Amino acid sequence: MTPRQKRIIGVLAVANGVIVLTLILFATRLSGGISSVLLPTPVPTYPSEALSSQECQQRALRMVSQAGLGGTATVIPGESLWLNLVYPMAPGDDLDDAAQQVWTAFDIATALAEERCDIVSRVEVQIEPRPQGAEGLTRLRASVDVAHLKAFYSGELTENEFIDRVQYEADPASRQ
Repeated sequence: MTPRQKRIIGVLAVANGVIVLTLILFATRLSGGISSVLLPTPVPTYPSEALSSQECQQRALRMVSQAGLGGTATVIPGESLWLNLVYPMAPGDDLDDAAQQVWTAFDIATALAEERCDIVSRVEVQIEPRPQGAEGLTRLRASVDVAHLKAFYSGELTENEFIDRVQYEADPASRQ
């Protein structure tokens, strides 16, 4: 075999090796992309120590009752905690007293997160003030992301910064 033939065989061997290596890299990248596209979306998982949505709802209702409010609590895992509350107004209470119950609801949501019910990303509150012996006059709504709620309670946000992140709404109850 001549030196020229040896060089040609050497160049062909190196080129063959580069092509095989490129095909292997391409195949592994392509198979990783295909498998993730074809697989179903994974079910969200929560830390094993997290309580179920049912347990969190029960805890929320117990806290609502302890706060002197009535209503319902609904936990939608991965999404939101809904607190639909009824505030029994005492004689002399006004709408501002009812609006303060939003803070009570936020306290409940924060306490739930501390009690292993940290499975929601948003807190939605509806408060229906009920004067004694009468229908509610107005429905108050407030909602906030749990991240903002935690930042406020940990001192990362001032009260004014937190209030700016809360969405508020007041509607006459008769429109509902």
